[in-house]
Amino acid sequence: MTPMRKTFLVAAALLAGVCCANGAVVINVDKNSQRMTVEVDGVPRYEWAVSTGRAGYGTPNGTYQPERLERTWFSKEYYDSPMPYSIFFSRGYAIHGSYEN
Repeated sequence: MTPMRKTFLVAAALLAGVCCANGAVVINVDKNSQRMTVEVDGVPRYEWAVSTGRAGYGTPNGTYQPERLERTWFSKEYYDSPMPYSIFFSRGYAIHGSYEN
């Protein structure tokens, strides 16, 4: 399993409550630094680089709750590109893994 796939699997499991059933999980995406952090009960646990989308498709600002998780998904906006371990949070936007390096 690639490191990217593993980290997104961890994030998806955290949000699904698999790892931390009683813990508060917060994911922060910093669009300026292109970094994503995951905190559990206020303690930083994970951090990695992200890409927040091309012009017109950028990640929206705000605070969101996850709406659904999809282990396998394909983008309708980007030519059926794979979006493994998607965490959908608002109007079709999702945090997801990638097979690109």
